[in-house]
Amino acid sequence: MESSDTSNAKPAGLVGVLSRWSVVWGITALFVVAGLALGLGGRALHDEGVLTWHYASILAAEPVAGLFFQKLRPVLALVYAPVALLGFRAFVVFHVLVAAAAIPLSAATAAKLGQRHVAVPALVLATSPLLLMTAAGGHSNADLVTGLLLGLFLIHVRDRPVAGGAVLGALLLVRSEVAPMLAVIAAGELALAWRAADSPSREARLGALKTGLVPGLAMAIVPVVYVLLGVLYHRDLLWALHYPPTLTAPADSTWVESGDLPRRLVESGEALLALSPAWGLALLLRPRELVVRERWIGLGVAVCVVLLRGLPMIGLFNFDTSPRYLMVALPGLALILGRQLEGFGRHAGSDDGDGTRPVAWGGVVSLLLLGLLAALAFDTLQLRTERGAAPPLLAFVGVWALCLALSFLRPRVRPMAVTVTWVVAGLSAAPLLGPGTGLVVPRRTLDGIATWWVESGAHADGLPVITNFPLTRPWLEHEGLLDDPDRVQLMLQHDMVHELDALLDAEVGQDEAILRALDSHFYGRPILGRERDGSEVGEGRHPRDWSEGSVVIFVDDERLDRTIDLELWHRHLDIEVQQSSGGNAGLLIGRIVHWPRPPAEEGSGD
Repeated sequence: MESSDTSNAKPAGLVGVLSRWSVVWGITALFVVAGLALGLGGRALHDEGVLTWHYASILAAEPVAGLFFQKLRPVLALVYAPVALLGFRAFVVFHVLVAAAAIPLSAATAAKLGQRHVAVPALVLATSPLLLMTAAGGHSNADLVTGLLLGLFLIHVRDRPVAGGAVLGALLLVRSEVAPMLAVIAAGELALAWRAADSPSREARLGALKTGLVPGLAMAIVPVVYVLLGVLYHRDLLWALHYPPTLTAPADSTWVESGDLPRRLVESGEALLALSPAWGLALLLRPRELVVRERWIGLGVAVCVVLLRGLPMIGLFNFDTSPRYLMVALPGLALILGRQLEGFGRHAGSDDGDGTRPVAWGGVVSLLLLGLLAALAFDTLQLRTERGAAPPLLAFVGVWALCLALSFLRPRVRPMAVTVTWVVAGLSAAPLLGPGTGLVVPRRTLDGIATWWVESGAHADGLPVITNFPLTRPWLEHEGLLDDPDRVQLMLQHDMVHELDALLDAEVGQDEAILRALDSHFYGRPILGRERDGSEVGEGRHPRDWSEGSVVIFVDDERLDRTIDLELWHRHLDIEVQQSSGGNAGLLIGRIVHWPRPPAEEGSGD
């Protein structure tokens, strides 16, 4: 196995502590405790995370139709289907444990690559605000991190290239943004195997080529088998293209993220910090300190970051700029930073030139870039302290400036100084970066719903609840206020209905099966934009479809006015709570009242 350091010297001090496996297990245990506290305490509750549980429950209820409904992320849904039946809290516990498994897997892989400080990759993962929030919330992005590291572990540590490649390939059925990373990993293994042939003979190089092709070819096993089985169900050779996991273009009139370049750059800086507070150390690393395989991993990190932050800016593909998409780069970043201290301490013990100046000048460039981002944050984000955007950027300008100054120290003390600075800064800053994940739901909204629910007596009246806010039911259940979850009905917005129509196969009855499962395994019984017989307007879209006193909980998310006639609903509502949120209507809670219809409405046919 390749390694950039053949020294047998045992690191001392804090650097030595970071070389102990006991520290790795301690970090893992702390991560589990923090994740369970956030998850079971409701602090990480998020509709996208709850959706992972619903997907697994839907597949358990309709195994055949669900397995070949790509939107459910079938591989992941299969993994969680047994535990999903035990309830959401059991799912959260299991999900945190799965995410935590990435920590020792990263350490074991780093050790196989020749790194001594195996706790550094573990720390990078454990201090990632995004990993912690997605682990506690149930997001599939955390599973992607564990899956990537499990695949690399099987290939490199266990020497099981077929099993490892199969695990990596299965991730294509979990998160599609993993594709560029898998392509780079496969190319890297092929290149390494070709270079590893000691003999110039044609036979030796062909043997090496076959060895390098194994992981890449194995990545095709699960997707190919899945697609072939799906042909039998859908009776369509091209079903995977006709019914993809997500739409490549949004529904008509759906709002798409856009904005000026400075704002996007600031948001990208914020997202990278939420991914890991240690990003600055990567900018100080000399590429020649990396072993060849780590260079390929680093290339995969760079490709993923550029694509995931750049493609939405130019309107390609149907996904937004949510920071959690960047988590595909977290395993690679952790392994690269694991080599960081190897680079800083490589020449410890000698006072001669060791390349400190190039490293330091790289730090100067990174510091200038951060300063630019901080300046843009003042101008474009107006120091949005409620989201925590600009203050962390400003703070990290100072932290990385300190790391830059420490990089000029003598080699004997530099590893310790940089390590202490990074560990202290990372551990202290990680909680502050939580808002930058975009996964922290405003407690004002959640608490407003729960408070009104109790004070108005809605918890005991048994009347239906109509909402477009996916967290209404999960939050009331978390607070122990919802005795009858079936009361809650979710009004599917126009883009959700459009997606279901496009992604479900009506000819084989898949739509009926999935909609039947959604009645019991969703944020609430769905209120469709159409009847199941195909008529344009479904039952429940008009306020007169509901009994007097029915509860209405609406959150304006910029799609609601294209889903229902808001003016009509307002005329039938006795509004009891109305919270503003910026320029939007925010939270609206009321009860349906049936005033006598004005003549215009009587003749409208509504």
